[in-house]
Amino acid sequence: MYRSFLPSRAINHGTRHSSPSVSSTLDERAKRKEKETKKRMEQAGRLSRARESTLDYRLGIKGGSMDQHRRPNPVTMKGWASLVEDRIEKARLEGQFKTVKGRGQPIVQTVEDKNPFIAREEFLMNRIVQQQGAAPPWVEIQGELETAITSFREIVKQSWTRRAIRMLTASQPAALLPPHPG
Repeated sequence: MYRSFLPSRAINHGTRHSSPSVSSTLDERAKRKEKETKKRMEQAGRLSRARESTLDYRLGIKGGSMDQHRRPNPVTMKGWASLVEDRIEKARLEGQFKTVKGRGQPIVQTVEDKNPFIAREEFLMNRIVQQQGAAPPWVEIQGELETAITSFREIVKQSWTRRAIRMLTASQPAALLPPHPG
């Protein structure tokens, strides 16, 4: 064995004992692995909290990161109904429904409300998308084309008017025109 050539280690003859350095290196590896796992878990938690905070900010929820750990998580439909009713009542008491757009006015109905060929879910999704100002790419392109055509027609109309005025002023001498009343 080459152990005898290492100056820092003693020579073991006869009995075989487990070396304290071997067990300590195993303990160090386990501690290091546990520390790395803990660090990864903390980083994952931080990332999750950051995502939640971002969503809360976008939705306009104040103090979202503090309430994150206390959020109820109902399991049954009765639990969900109770949670929803509690939140609606809380919002009503805070007066959040007093500033709702269109409050006290009848709901605007469209022809598509009664269309039997569109599923109710699809109709509601389409209405939400329209209210948010979103449109499929081909609809946006069609709008851009219509805008370009309208502006082109306006330019042609202005150019034709200018040319007609130039032609009239060139063919009619200024002396023959009636005097300007100003």
